[in-house]
Amino acid sequence: MKESKITMEELYSIEGFSWKIQLALIDLLCRCIEPTNAVELGTWHGRSAVIFSKYINDKQGLFWGVEPEHTRADITRKNCENVCPNGKIYIEKNISNYSDLNTKVIPFVDIVHIDGEHSFNAVYHDLDLVKKFILKEGLIILDDFYFDMYPQITQSAYKWLDDNPEYVLLAVGFCKGIICNKMFYKKYADMILDPTFIEELKKYDTGVEFLTVTRTSPFMDCPTLGICTNVSKDPYLGNECGDGKIEKITKM
Repeated sequence: MKESKITMEELYSIEGFSWKIQLALIDLLCRCIEPTNAVELGTWHGRSAVIFSKYINDKQGLFWGVEPEHTRADITRKNCENVCPNGKIYIEKNISNYSDLNTKVIPFVDIVHIDGEHSFNAVYHDLDLVKKFILKEGLIILDDFYFDMYPQITQSAYKWLDDNPEYVLLAVGFCKGIICNKMFYKKYADMILDPTFIEELKKYDTGVEFLTVTRTSPFMDCPTLGICTNVSKDPYLGNECGDGKIEKITKM
């Protein structure tokens, strides 16, 4: 796993709404999968966009950001270009609130962050759109998932997952939903359940004292892992109906 390329001080110098622990999770996922190309729908000023740009820079890859508001789009582009002199930075603006990129030529990407327009229809549309250019092994991160202010995001995501059974909700944590293709569920679940993952997440300067990975019902009941803050000193909590253990998946 690569070393982190970010500092919270650097990211928090950029205007935005992301919490430190959210940014740490995004950075750790990038360290694990080492993306070549990345897309973000809804960049604001580019806090998370800068993280993606740092990682695609090494592979001279592409970061495609979407930000309809002109000033914010320009600020995002400048912030990304500052940390990514080798890769390609494209920031789309003057597009619809539904992130309508159907006419754009985008290479297959390893990771996508969806933080666009927050209506039920927009979230569903964005997930459908992402499906067109995400690699089978790619990860989709959906913002404001399980956030009280935006219940329609969670509802829309579950509807989309029902309609697209080849995908699964891999994990939830810090108001982020992480979606992957079922073919790669085992790979990513084992990655999160590896002690290194939680140990590395604890190293970030986030102010979080305890981090715990959970799956509190049997795998066949719900495969989704929870990544929680300050619920227990134990880094892993398993099935409440069983022996309390949480283990890596040996088969699907």
